[in-house]
Amino acid sequence: MAKSTTGTDVPSIADIRKRTEEVFGRRPCLWQVEVAQAMLRREKDVVCVSGTGTGKTLTFWMPILFNPGIQIVITPLNVLGAQNTKQLERIGVRAIAISAETATEKNFQDIKDGKYRVVTTNPEEALKKKGRFEKLWNDPVFTGKLISVISSSSIGESLLGNGAVARLFSSPPDSMQWMRDQRRGALDVIWTAISSMRKSEICSA
Repeated sequence: MAKSTTGTDVPSIADIRKRTEEVFGRRPCLWQVEVAQAMLRREKDVVCVSGTGTGKTLTFWMPILFNPGIQIVITPLNVLGAQNTKQLERIGVRAIAISAETATEKNFQDIKDGKYRVVTTNPEEALKKKGRFEKLWNDPVFTGKLISVISSSSIGESLLGNGAVARLFSSPPDSMQWMRDQRRGALDVIWTAISSMRKSEICSA
């Protein structure tokens, strides 16, 4: 069971590594642990720049091991959301992938009720005007349950570029974190994993 954390009660590097290895069977690199710690502090927006195949997806799931809240991940491809859902369910984490086909009233009621620890969706669903996600974003009880809202891949840049995030979260609650493009300022850039580096070098710490 996940332990509740606050900004001043963040697990140590050793604790995060131990728990992640127990649940996911992988020992996280130092930069992955630092990403998880920053998200669990819930003090600033977090940017993580990581090359393909270096393990950024693992950082999405590590915080749920220490916070009982809900993690929302916006990813560009529905197939990635479905894959993530299956992987999480194999280790006992309730997850759901929301697309145009699964954006039903029942599924959103289950999300609102906290049935799922992880919700993945695409930017079209997340930002749909008068859509079901919009109702959740405007529900303070629901947003108070969130660990973070993560924009994966290049989604953050495309959304911020057209002002959609600003419109959606005009007054974002303190409990929400958004992985944003660095141009938006006031960000906690905690690690940059250069894609040209070898994986062994990235994970040497």
